[in-house]
This record gives sequence, structure tokens and C-alpha cells, in this order.
Amino acid sequence: MPFIEIALYHGGHKITVPALVDSGAAMSVLPYDTGLELGLVWEEQTVPVDVGGVLKDTW
Repeated sequence: MPFIEIALYHGGHKITVPALVDSGAAMSVLPYDTGLELGLVWEEQTVPVDVGGVLKDTW
């Protein structure tokens, strides 16, 4: 699978990172350290995710 450089923006922060292109993926995943660089507070980023038929809050 190919990698490309992407720019990510959040709250005035901008970083450029390599990203894996998976055109068949149902969702994108952001590494924890990358989120910290953007100023994210991970505990405030919960989203329900269906993992094998079970809904689970993840961050």
C-alpha cells in the first residue's frame, strides 16, 4: 500500500505526516502522538465504534 504526505489541521495547529493509503478501509486511524502534536485531548475524542457487532466507546 502506498504512503502519501498529508497536512493535518486542528485549532490553529498544522503538521505534515506520512499517511498510508488504504482505499478499502471503513475508517481512518490517527496515531496517539500525532493527535498530541495537533493539540488534541484524547479523552475528549470518544466515538462509538462497531467492533465485531459490539458498540464500544474508543479514543
